[in-house]
Amino acid sequence: MNIIKEATGELAATLKVQFTEADYSEDVNKVLKDHQKKAAMPGFRPGKVPFGHIKRMYGKAVVLDTVNKLISDSLENYIRDNQLNLLGYPIPNTDKNHTMDFDTQTEFEFIFDIGLAPEVNISIDKSISQEYYKIIAEDDIVEKHIEDICRKFGAEEPAEVSAENDLLYGTIMQLDENEMPKEDGHIHSGYIFFTNMKDEEEKKRFIGIKKEEKIIFDPIKLAGDAETAARILGMKKEDAENIQGKYSFEVTAITHVIPATIDGELFEKVFPGAGISDEASFRTKISEEASMSVQPTADQVFLTRVAEQLTELAAITLPDDFLKRWIYENNEGKLSMEEIENDYATKYARSTRWELIEGKIIAENNIRIEQIDIRNYIQDSIVSQYFPFLRGNEEMDPRINQLIDRIMKNQDEVRKAYSTLADIRLVQLFKEKLNIIEKEATFNEFVEIVKKTHPESVNDSE
Repeated sequence: MNIIKEATGELAATLKVQFTEADYSEDVNKVLKDHQKKAAMPGFRPGKVPFGHIKRMYGKAVVLDTVNKLISDSLENYIRDNQLNLLGYPIPNTDKNHTMDFDTQTEFEFIFDIGLAPEVNISIDKSISQEYYKIIAEDDIVEKHIEDICRKFGAEEPAEVSAENDLLYGTIMQLDENEMPKEDGHIHSGYIFFTNMKDEEEKKRFIGIKKEEKIIFDPIKLAGDAETAARILGMKKEDAENIQGKYSFEVTAITHVIPATIDGELFEKVFPGAGISDEASFRTKISEEASMSVQPTADQVFLTRVAEQLTELAAITLPDDFLKRWIYENNEGKLSMEEIENDYATKYARSTRWELIEGKIIAENNIRIEQIDIRNYIQDSIVSQYFPFLRGNEEMDPRINQLIDRIMKNQDEVRKAYSTLADIRLVQLFKEKLNIIEKEATFNEFVEIVKKTHPESVNDSE
């Protein structure tokens, strides 16, 4: 076996992989002999079919499989042993590769194109200046937070007629075109929360209904998006993407929430051990937390601006032709070359350059995110969203660990958590190492500022 690397450009090359029969014959014969041991054919005792017969039947397919595996293993070993830092992965060179005849050929040559990652030279220091906005919560946001807290820690009592913000429990049933229960349709028993209702007109229809009454609704219209509709219907988001038609909701129980009184008991429940004894201090603390809840939006805009700044300073050259082909191959025909060309500079090349810079910064600054970090992040998210009253005493409720275990098994959720934590660590690093010009703004003021330069950042976070 032989691999020859030939440069075809500044950051592009080919890998020519050559095999002789000696490289694969032993493995091929081993597989064929295994077939022989297991073969059962008319006229022959089990395991006694002549080897030549087995070779004629299976030889071509076994050679093909063995050579393909040999190609994969040899490329992987060559790239590792020669410490090649690639963009993407090797892709076959369709112009130089010839059709192989696995019936007659014993020697093979395969040619692959590769794209080499460029060197990244960038310094993170005080010579780089960037604005950082600290968000101050408006009074209406503080009041909304207090209202939500009073509801979360409030008492519950059964009610006969629904009012806004009550908890409605019942059975949701998928209907057919005649608004009758659909055969084998989706059925779910659970709560419907007013907080999941985005359409105001649809929401009004759920106010003033009594137990045992039934209401027909369009879940996508009511919820505004598939993700929220999935929560209402008790199904996975991907299953809710294609839902159509109407559903019925039969109310079996109505629970009215009596908001908690703003007093010392509430202060201690919300901020255990903080020593808050008066409403003014409570509101100040809520204001701080409300500001923190929207600060991630400012942090993301800050990170976007720094990324753009560093990408421009680094002036990284890429093997553009290879990358365009790799993007096409990697998307398995879902994107046309025309679409890739149109978006290449603003989307693909930009994100590739930032990934290279980000990887170098993470490595040089020893930023590490362990499984325990991801688990703690998921736990904080769960407690904040579902169990705020257990903050600081999470171990008291076994449901929390059960939820964490379930989420940790979902690789998409783990990757999202990793990406979020990486962004948080990068923001911290840049705030320490860059020349930061700190400014204050309310969230609404900040939105107006960012709309002028990065409208996509605001739209994604609103």
